[in-house]
Amino acid sequence: ADGGQDFSEPALSTINLIPVDIAANATGSELVLSHAYELFNGSGANVKVSLDDGRTWSVLEPDGGYGSVLSLSDDHAMNGQRGFSGVISDVQDIIFPLYDFAGEQIRIRLDFGTTRELFTSESWNIESIIVNQATGDNVFDIARTLELLSNYPNPFQNATRVGYSIPEDGH
Repeated sequence: ADGGQDFSEPALSTINLIPVDIAANATGSELVLSHAYELFNGSGANVKVSLDDGRTWSVLEPDGGYGSVLSLSDDHAMNGQRGFSGVISDVQDIIFPLYDFAGEQIRIRLDFGTTRELFTSESWNIESIIVNQATGDNVFDIARTLELLSNYPNPFQNATRVGYSIPEDGH
């Protein structure tokens, strides 16, 4: 064995970002992805959003669309999804509108998939990810609720943890 990646199964790498609250009174909200890439046939990347704490994910569309439908193996989770592929050598800012998610807490995920060993020149270079929000009001309206999270790791261990969140009073 050469110690390299086993591509008998399609490869998928994921980066999950921390949850983001989109203000209910935001007059504008967007995610700005500053990146460059060199991704050839059999590899691709995209950005996804979840409204249910990461249980389900949808491809998040940038302004102007992705320009590509990913052509990966039939059994790859990203096959047929819209995404980045090809070559963008210089860092570009890609805008993803978030106004449809006003009043929601969202999760953002970056997915990179391939069905083969990468060429040495292939990469997805992410310079920054920024969420911008604007409002005409003095404060952002972000709903907070009392939430009891599920136990971890499970209740049958010697110890388990239960997380919670409580709303803070406004100032």
